[in-house]
Amino acid sequence: MRAQEPVKNRDQDATRDRPRAAVPRTPAVGPAAAMHALQRSIGNAAASRLVDAARHTRGPGCGHQDAAPVQRTLSYGPWSRKYLQEKEFMPLLNAADPGSRAQGIEAPFDSLIAKVEQAGRHVTFREAKPPRGRAAFSVEEGEGVLTIDPPSATASARELRDFATTLTHELQHAVDFVEKRFPTDKEAKYDGDSATQRKTGQIAAELRAFGVEAAAAAKLAIGDTYEASEKPFSKLAKGLPSSSISPEQQSLVVEFQHLASYDAAGGDLLAAFRREGVENSRILDRLAAYLLQYGLMPEPGHAQALAWLRQNPKVVERGLAEGARLFHRRRPELKK
Repeated sequence: MRAQEPVKNRDQDATRDRPRAAVPRTPAVGPAAAMHALQRSIGNAAASRLVDAARHTRGPGCGHQDAAPVQRTLSYGPWSRKYLQEKEFMPLLNAADPGSRAQGIEAPFDSLIAKVEQAGRHVTFREAKPPRGRAAFSVEEGEGVLTIDPPSATASARELRDFATTLTHELQHAVDFVEKRFPTDKEAKYDGDSATQRKTGQIAAELRAFGVEAAAAAKLAIGDTYEASEKPFSKLAKGLPSSSISPEQQSLVVEFQHLASYDAAGGDLLAAFRREGVENSRILDRLAAYLLQYGLMPEPGHAQALAWLRQNPKVVERGLAEGARLFHRRRPELKK
């Protein structure tokens, strides 16, 4: 969820979760009816896999190992299957922006999709317009739902990049969900379970996702690597043209680069906000919006949002520091 968006029906890198609950028994009303009920319960693809498995008899030479294969637990719609699962998104972006220096890179959300696919909890891509924005993650009846408003085949490069960064942000929430770290998930593990603790946990999740989002924006503008002559990275990010990155994303990239530098040096992470000026911070701007939205602080400004972070060190560590580390691992690297 982006900071400018409202909370989407929420109460909102670590352990794996148990697999989905077993499929309820189907009344004995004939094979066709039973199959239809099974499909309604777990979907056509999953039902087909179960039927195929039931028909197969294991034995010497059958080619199967004793260990069960990885269960794919991410469901796709028509657009997401083609452009996300089959990885046609970057060719679409490259065609819209043939002069981009990010030509030939893997989409920044691909590794997150792989994490969700290999997890033991189900997440579905729902292709519909969210209440706000282009993508939104929610938990519904114990399962993850990533609602996306797919861009058109004629979308501009700017639109495609904005969609990709938003999708990357929301996919980080999906990763948190499969790792039981998404606060609106009833199975998420937190110290205590009060409404306020869930809200602060939600803010930590957003701060983590900000870092992943910023790294995606940097990759889509710069590519996988940059030259030694372009150092330092923060200067390179500040000089990116508006045709390759939005002003908001550019600010996030610069801020997370500063945060990552402070984190690596073991310094006061919050002191990084003074580098560009507290009042110019996009991170604090988004944080202030969440504090207001969740009723944790009345009409906070940037300075008040920073003070709130100082009073909540767990949010700093689990949110801002983790976001800075995720940014550092996922942003473009210095070419060797």
